[in-house]
Amino acid sequence: MILAIGLSNDKAGIIQSNNSQPPNNMNIAFILLVLLHGLIHILGFVKAFGLAEVKQLTVPIPKILGILWLIAFLLSVALAVVFALDFPYWWALALLVATVSQVLIFTSWRDAKYGSIVNGILLLAVVLVVSGKW
Repeated sequence: MILAIGLSNDKAGIIQSNNSQPPNNMNIAFILLVLLHGLIHILGFVKAFGLAEVKQLTVPIPKILGILWLIAFLLSVALAVVFALDFPYWWALALLVATVSQVLIFTSWRDAKYGSIVNGILLLAVVLVVSGKW
């Protein structure tokens, strides 16, 4: 199944998935969850740099952590892309996303603790893949 047009080793520039089946609803839900989780990380960046008032975040965020919140967003987008393209080691990036995200959540626990639920889902997905049950 052709998922995107872009850079690849073939002459046409077509990136293909490893399987020919259309994405199922669980895969789409996982991608949307990862993207939504990533978008929420943007709030930490916005607050740290004073780009807008973020009333939902009451704990001050230093600029260095704001950069990490932005990195967490970028990693989440990358995870959604590699998962959608069915790269076999997407789970390694999921582990990194969950780890970076959870560290940031601990720094703003009062405001961001519910993000731990999504990180738990990411870690569950990693365990399922590594154990061969995904």
